[in-house]
Amino acid sequence: MKIRSEIFEIPGAPLEGVNPLPSFRSRNPVSSSITERFPAKLKETLGRDIKVLPYLMQDRYSRKRLPLKLKSFVLENKYLKARFLPEYGGRLHSLYDKIHDEDLVFVNPVIQPGNLAIRNAWLSGGIEWNIGNIGHTYTTCDNVFCAILQDPDGNDFLRIYEFERLKSIFWQVDFHLPDDSPYLITHVKMINPFDEDTTTYWWSNVAVPDTGRTRVLSSGKNVISFTGGCDYEVLPHIDAMPGVDVTYPSRATRSFDYFIQENYEGESTWEAAAYENGLVFYE
Repeated sequence: MKIRSEIFEIPGAPLEGVNPLPSFRSRNPVSSSITERFPAKLKETLGRDIKVLPYLMQDRYSRKRLPLKLKSFVLENKYLKARFLPEYGGRLHSLYDKIHDEDLVFVNPVIQPGNLAIRNAWLSGGIEWNIGNIGHTYTTCDNVFCAILQDPDGNDFLRIYEFERLKSIFWQVDFHLPDDSPYLITHVKMINPFDEDTTTYWWSNVAVPDTGRTRVLSSGKNVISFTGGCDYEVLPHIDAMPGVDVTYPSRATRSFDYFIQENYEGESTWEAAAYENGLVFYE
């Protein structure tokens, strides 16, 4: 397996600094009513309070695109080629299957920020790493630290890491791609340096192509759904769209979100996007 650092050229709209005015209030104060279907434990812990400080807003960008030259790290073996962008939260920009000549995640051909993250600027495509509060994280369009390290057997691997300043938590993601592995192996770690417990939230946000017949499957069937209200439901159906199998996103008759809930009692938890040509992206 090879790890290399190289300049990646792509058209895009650069971030033009941060807004110097602090954002004191929660950007999206939400008070969602929940139904009796919620398990008691979830009722106790479910909440949403998105704060920005001590970070500043990243709302200074346009749609004027320029040729960008970005730092990138590339992991490659005979099966896969993975490219990471440390200047955009360590995002996995692309994961290319060399055997089947397929991009396994959606590869955005441009860098175009949009107002969707906690600090405003967000990119679509690839895989991003989110920590802290619900929402696209504070560093999704920020520099994070990257290092090429060695495991106990002397094999190189890539680590992205940062200190999340609101929760005061260190986080890191390690990426291994052994010579004989058809899988990119990732390991997430969060470190609380204090004696007291704290609350946090982690999610790896994966973007995959939607062909119109793409189906999303997972090891869990219970979901927290957001379709105007907040409910606890069981796939493949949700009350907001009666009779619609929502594991096929293109069949939806309205916009919707659901968050799969795992019981962690099996050997592994997983999610997958299955395509009509037989290809399956599996995490």
